[in-house]
Amino acid sequence: AARDARDADAKRVLTSLAEAAAAPYLQALRRWCVDGQLDDPYGEFCVAEDVDAEKTAVARDYNASYWDERFTSDAGKAAGGAVKSHLAKVLTAGKYRVVLRDAACSGEDNELEATWAALTPADVVEDAAGRLARAIDQAYAASAAELKAVLFERERGLEKLRVLKRFFLA
Repeated sequence: AARDARDADAKRVLTSLAEAAAAPYLQALRRWCVDGQLDDPYGEFCVAEDVDAEKTAVARDYNASYWDERFTSDAGKAAGGAVKSHLAKVLTAGKYRVVLRDAACSGEDNELEATWAALTPADVVEDAAGRLARAIDQAYAASAAELKAVLFERERGLEKLRVLKRFFLA
């Protein structure tokens, strides 16, 4: 019985330490997925930015390696199973948010903010309820929808594609 009590105490201490360590990680994850802001002064986050990536090539080639090189993911730095299994969505959601922010098109999404505000460091340590995975999915879907709306509504992207279609396929 004494051993079981010590094991339970040790588990509580380890869980408490893991959750305390996960708190800044969760904040960095939220800032990236919701705001497109990378705040990682110690290089411990699962997404890294290459500030020296050549942006000038984008004007000539929209498929330039800039999009792949500026932000990269590192599975070895992904905390918890939910982040590891959703790492591509984490990377892409943040990239989309960066584009929206740089184009001054990013709006408030109260539902997305509420979802992320409800998360706790325990969700990073062990996402048993799937809340972190759903928050990542929601951030990805919201940023993709917002970027699509900007490209096809504000920038008249569909109209431009139709012109190209008529020009090249007519």
